[in-house]
Amino acid sequence: MIKKLEKVLQEYGKKIDEIQQSYQTKKAYIGQNFKGEYYQSSLSIAKAEREQEINAIKEATKGNVNRIIDELKEKVDNMVISDAEKLATLQGYRGIKLSATEIEALAKANQGDYMAMKLLSQLASDNGYNLRYTSVEDLQEAITELESKANTFLKSYDGTKESQSYTNGLITVLEHPFEDYEELFNSSSLSVTTKPRPSLTQEQAETVKKLFEGYSDNLEARADSLSFAGMDGKELLSSYYEIISAEA
Repeated sequence: MIKKLEKVLQEYGKKIDEIQQSYQTKKAYIGQNFKGEYYQSSLSIAKAEREQEINAIKEATKGNVNRIIDELKEKVDNMVISDAEKLATLQGYRGIKLSATEIEALAKANQGDYMAMKLLSQLASDNGYNLRYTSVEDLQEAITELESKANTFLKSYDGTKESQSYTNGLITVLEHPFEDYEELFNSSSLSVTTKPRPSLTQEQAETVKKLFEGYSDNLEARADSLSFAGMDGKELLSSYYEIISAEA
């Protein structure tokens, strides 16, 4: 659909250029052959015809742009609808230690499914990782940007030197190549990275130690009920092990 939008806008620019070139040819002919009042009336007619053609193409193109934008919005809306059985399967991974490779494999298998990716993001966090992926919010923001930039182009570009100078063509108006949007909507970008833990002050480190005092036989169960300094229980337990190891 992104390529379809690109083609629609490119064709619009081409048609507007043709209209402007035709007008310039008519204007030159009128200037060479007519004088006085007849010159003025002929030029006014040529200008009116140009504006009429531009407005007709602009309205038709705007309709095509709106249809494509609506299709993109519908595609994103459908991403929120997920298969309950698939989500139940992913829920089964809760409590299981997953590696970065395993999380990435699951993410690649579920790209384009917003709810599944959202659940996987939580699973990644539970295992100490950050899962970065193209979210519905990313796509909605891109659609809003595309719609705004496309309408700006339709509004400002009329084939004159002034509009060409203002927009510098379609690419500048959009600011990003169409390929960037195409890649975004294909959800081809994801990564799994280790989630950084906040640095602890000496006082916070002492607090972490105290949180686990007396629970040496059941540290993981203790961790499940804790949160402190922006860290969840698993992160606190990892920090506790690091603190104890450093003191040994």
